[in-house]
Order: sequence, then C-alpha cells, then structure tokens
Amino acid sequence: MAEPQLSYAVRPPLPQDAPGIARAHWLAWREAYRGVMPDDYLDGRSESRLAETWRVRLEMDEPEGVVAVGVSTSGEVLGFASGGPSRDNDPPLPWELYAVNVVSAAYGTGLGHDLVAAVTGDRPNHLWVLVDNPRARAFYAKEGYLPDGAEKIHEASGCLEMRMTRR
Repeated sequence: MAEPQLSYAVRPPLPQDAPGIARAHWLAWREAYRGVMPDDYLDGRSESRLAETWRVRLEMDEPEGVVAVGVSTSGEVLGFASGGPSRDNDPPLPWELYAVNVVSAAYGTGLGHDLVAAVTGDRPNHLWVLVDNPRARAFYAKEGYLPDGAEKIHEASGCLEMRMTRR
C-alpha cells in the first residue's frame, strides 16, 4: 500500500508563523548540514534565537524582499524560501534567492520547487550554495540554475560556497 502524499500550501508568512518557521529552519539545517558544516556551528544555532529573528523580520515591512512558507494541512511549517535584491558587491543579476530550507519529511513532494517559484517567479536570479551539498546543488540544477564560477567562504561556518545563476 502506498504512503499518503504529504499535502501542503505555499503562502506568504504571517507574524504568528515565526516559531514554526524557526523550527523548520533549525531542523532543516540539522538535517541538511550535519557532517557538512562544523558540529559546533550547527549546535550553536538556537531555535529560540531564530524564532526571535523571524518574529522581527516578519513584523518589519521589507517591501523589496519576498518570503514564502510551506505549511502542511495540519498547520506545521515544512519549509520556507526567501529572496530579494542581491547582497553581492558585484552581482551577476539584481535578484538573489537567499534561502530555501525544507524539512526532510517534505523532500520529494515538490515543496522546494513551489517555494522557489513563489519567491523568484520567472525573474533571472542567483544564489549561493555549499559546494559540499550535492543534494542542494542537484535540486538547483533541476530548477535551471548553473554554476557561474564564483566561490566564497560562508563566513559563519568557514564552508566553501559556489554561486549558481538562472537566467
């Protein structure tokens, strides 16, 4: 017997989503980056601090940025994506996909694709992804992103990142 398909909706976040987004953010990082980023860096990330950061972010008016959340039918936040004007000093494109984080329970459901679409639409954009994260790199390649040769160090973790663009 086949397992039931996970149902979700993608929508703009509400201020009351901050704790759920923080939980998904915290969990997604542990699931995706354990063994890739230093353990002490991951262990130092606090769900409660993330909740406060998200609370402030969602209460602020960021007219140029976009955040989308994926929420299960039971109301659990399964992931989020965010984007906005490029943060690079010399960007290849004006729009950047800042983050796509999905909990492992939602892998393979299409949620990541729907979150990217909600944040980027059809606009050309770029993103930074860890070089040592083949799952994410493959996901972005399926979304039409290609490496553009730029690399940098993720300052907080010391991990190497590469830039990918979608035109």
